[in-house]
Amino acid sequence: MRPLGQLVLAWLKAMLRGIKSKKFKMALGIFLGSLLIILLTLPYMLGINPFAHISEEDLINRQQSMRVYDRYGNLAAMRSGVEERVRIPLSDIPQDVINAFLSSEDARFYQHIGVDVWRIGGAMIANLKSGSRGQGASTITQQLVKNSLLSTEKTYTRKLKEAILALMLERQYSKDDILSMYLNSSYFGRRAYGIEAAARAWFSKPASELTLSEGAMLVGILPAPNRYSPDKDQGTALKRRNRVIKTMLEKGKITQDEADAAIAQSLSVSPYTQVDEHYGYYIDEVLREAIQVLGISAEELLSGGYQIDTWLDPGMQSALENAVEQDANFPADRDGEPVQTAAVLADPQTGGIYAIVGGREYTVQRGLNRATQMKRQPGSAIKPILVYAPAIEYANYSPAHFVLDEEEDFAGYKPTNSGGTTSGWVTLRQSLAKSLNIPAVRVLSDIGINTGKMYASRVGISFESDDDHLALALGGFKKGVSPVQMLGAYMPFANGGRYIKPWLVRTITDAQGNVVYTCNHTGETVLSRETAYLMTDMLMDVTSTGTARVFGELGVAAAGKTGTVDYQGDGNKDAWMAAYTQKLCGVVWMGYDSGKALPEGAVGGNHPARLLAQLFARFGGSAVQGATPPGIVRVPLDKQAFNQHRWQIADDNQPAKDIIMEVFRMESAPGRPTESD
Repeated sequence: MRPLGQLVLAWLKAMLRGIKSKKFKMALGIFLGSLLIILLTLPYMLGINPFAHISEEDLINRQQSMRVYDRYGNLAAMRSGVEERVRIPLSDIPQDVINAFLSSEDARFYQHIGVDVWRIGGAMIANLKSGSRGQGASTITQQLVKNSLLSTEKTYTRKLKEAILALMLERQYSKDDILSMYLNSSYFGRRAYGIEAAARAWFSKPASELTLSEGAMLVGILPAPNRYSPDKDQGTALKRRNRVIKTMLEKGKITQDEADAAIAQSLSVSPYTQVDEHYGYYIDEVLREAIQVLGISAEELLSGGYQIDTWLDPGMQSALENAVEQDANFPADRDGEPVQTAAVLADPQTGGIYAIVGGREYTVQRGLNRATQMKRQPGSAIKPILVYAPAIEYANYSPAHFVLDEEEDFAGYKPTNSGGTTSGWVTLRQSLAKSLNIPAVRVLSDIGINTGKMYASRVGISFESDDDHLALALGGFKKGVSPVQMLGAYMPFANGGRYIKPWLVRTITDAQGNVVYTCNHTGETVLSRETAYLMTDMLMDVTSTGTARVFGELGVAAAGKTGTVDYQGDGNKDAWMAAYTQKLCGVVWMGYDSGKALPEGAVGGNHPARLLAQLFARFGGSAVQGATPPGIVRVPLDKQAFNQHRWQIADDNQPAKDIIMEVFRMESAPGRPTESD
């Protein structure tokens, strides 16, 4: 094979010989003419008037707040990246700071025409060598255009528009004007746009007093302030600052002594406290979800003029926020530390989240939200998900199925009930209502751990590789579940068997009025309607006479389950309550972030259950159970035989006090069942 250089040389010689040909000259003329026409008409084809004037107002004040609307179409909140915007002349910015930006972002800024052909070529060669697209070639002019005039879509059309507008900008403004607009409009985190606002937000000083080290830090975080800022990661911010300083040294903008002195300085920034905000936890989650579905940065979302329609119910959110602020709804503080919480309310028919809180009080935007970002062991709240639903769905169990509640060694695992007592033979219904541990483990052992995990995985519960033991029946996970995961896992019981991942965002519209995202969650059928009905029928006993009977005491109709996690025999560390009706599904968790034991007597059936019952009294509606599926029947059983652990159809003339009505699938019901009402 001939070397590439020889092939190119041969091609050039052929071109020179062919240039004498009239046909070649004609073809070349047509090609060059066509190319000229394309270049002249391309801006118009892309919707750009190349002779239009681009105003400074469009370039530096284009950022628009993100608006969030509730489920009724009312404006609920506005978020913006802008905390302060003060424009200053280029002469007020120290030359070292300007050089830091130029060295790192666009070293040939004063040489190119808005698009740096040499830089593009270098980036293409680097990317070809590495087999990736890691090297970019955008100039400061292009970045200014992209951030102020264009969308964030990553397409070749947008890049063409960016290049054309950059050329137009360079024709209309001086280099210093462009650099000034860039430095006065770029986002630097902490809701600060422009170098002056950034200097005050990060260092509590005007930009004119920034040092080389401080300016280099601002340059380092500029590509992604939310990811690279010292607020997020001190180590990453320090490395990026030092890289900028070393680049300045390589470009000859500072001396070795100046570089060494700047690198030796500590990374010291001013403290920063986010402002309080109405519906803060909810808006934070809307922001996280929107960033994920659009694939853009927080800064782009906050300043892009997006309108987001959500499932937010202001009444429920306010009630939930108020409830978690009341000390009376929580166990007493331990060692002066208040018990923490997370809670979420949603529509089980759609999966739309109405309200969410991630702690007792909201203090920092996009801080920790325990409802979505925390995983804790779920205790007995997992039993309906991991044990009883799969037993009924896959192993032909029924609410009246008898299970032995006696101590047993399950291949080295010896579960005990709360209080250390046993009850002999109990039904599935009784075991669930009393939250007995041994029967739950026995049922999981019978149906198989993989069967239980298979169903739980289908409803959003995740497992670690070593979560493969019978203790899972009692919530013995290595990491656990989040309150929102628990919420999603309970929804199929309420909606007839569909799993819908909980969500907040309905639609997103950009600043131009284009709908750029629509949520189309319809859910996946994971349970039969019959199993969902039987599970709800049993879980209604939990809230009337079982461990969550505070619902019944308050006159609140719901189905649900408690969960309590023991702290190595020294007390309880996690307390859960999950409840639902046809209209509402909710989960509450209480505990300490450190995982230490709660005050004595704190269990899922008291404070979490009472808090959730109060909310359901206002918003839960009255219908707990849906319409009875055709395959479900209620059977009158003889009470005496039932107490002897046998199913026997009651006589027609038996008094009501001697009859127990139990619900079955028609194909597994004893005797001749009577159809359910």
